[in-house]
Amino acid sequence: MARSEIQDLKKRANAKESRTRKRQKLNVDARCLTSDEGLRLAQEQQALREKQENKKREAHEQRVAKEAERERLRLESDRNEPFTGALTTKSKPDLQDIAHALGLLTTGGKKVLLERITHCFNENPSL
Repeated sequence: MARSEIQDLKKRANAKESRTRKRQKLNVDARCLTSDEGLRLAQEQQALREKQENKKREAHEQRVAKEAERERLRLESDRNEPFTGALTTKSKPDLQDIAHALGLLTTGGKKVLLERITHCFNENPSL
């Protein structure tokens, strides 16, 4: 039994040694910055990266602001207001509103929210 355990440990150790190590990515598009053309291209690429980064940051800020506004409206809304329509056709923010009105967690994806709400309705047929 001890012999089989030792062999198993040897196999594991050998398997770890044979793994390839990750290599760092090399920038093959690099140009010499001593020429005017290379410097200009590097500056253009940097400006493009900054522009894309700013665009992503603005989109994220808008999303956060929209979610904060939705949460504020959710807290101010009447919990007894009825919802109409099929649950499967509701968007994620609508499902979060329904979950909040039912006193359920509003985290998770659309599928998780739908399962929580359906389970709540199955447990409480009066709702």
